[in-house]
Amino acid sequence: MYRALAVALISIMSASAEILAVSQAFVNKFNEDYSKKHYAFEEQFWGTKMALNSREGLTFSSQELSRTKKEMEDLLSDPNVLNKAKEL
Repeated sequence: MYRALAVALISIMSASAEILAVSQAFVNKFNEDYSKKHYAFEEQFWGTKMALNSREGLTFSSQELSRTKKEMEDLLSDPNVLNKAKEL
């Protein structure tokens, strides 16, 4: 009887560890994606508001500001992301 209980507990713990690992990977990826999009938006925000000069590989413009803001907001409002978060 104790052996069966121990086997059941080990099985539950193993499944829980797997769920935690999947959940952590999802959160890590979301954080990384959001961080990149937020950084791009912030860079554009301050570059346009402070009238900074564009530099190699980075052009400050209201169009780029709008684009990076939309990309950030699209991630935050993505129904697939929300559904996956609820699933986990």
